[in-house]
Amino acid sequence: MHENEAYAILDEILSNYGASEFGRICQILLGFSFLGLGYEVKIMQLSGRPDIIAIKSGIVFDVEVKTSTTSNIVLKSEDLTGVNGHNSESIIAVLTFPDMPLRWLMINAKTLRSGNYSKTALATRSAYDLEESFTIQFLKQLEEKRPYLLKGASVLRQLFRQVRE
Repeated sequence: MHENEAYAILDEILSNYGASEFGRICQILLGFSFLGLGYEVKIMQLSGRPDIIAIKSGIVFDVEVKTSTTSNIVLKSEDLTGVNGHNSESIIAVLTFPDMPLRWLMINAKTLRSGNYSKTALATRSAYDLEESFTIQFLKQLEEKRPYLLKGASVLRQLFRQVRE
């Protein structure tokens, strides 16, 4: 899927559902991205921390997912402590939408403190190899799950559960 088409779909989701539901839908799509990259997703929850726990080749990722319709991301101390302490790779995943280029920033949570960050500043800390593979997979999942996206997070989450099993 071309990035401009993906942007239009995400914009439609945001317009139809608002920021909170948009964030939930994007988080579920990121969960599908983990599955698509061969991870076992142990936890994918829409509330609580971490949002996602995924395992591949013995490496555990604890992920806190952040979306924002502005150019800033607020990280609370509980966002950071929620992904630290599980003998894992602690990741803050930030969707750059509505900023371009559209991508998932994958930042080592241990390098961050609570506060307000611009997406541009976070981009300088993103692990490029993770960012690239998850962005490509996210665009693929966005295209594959397109028929379900405007049905809401609950329908998409049910599909996630079925696929994960």
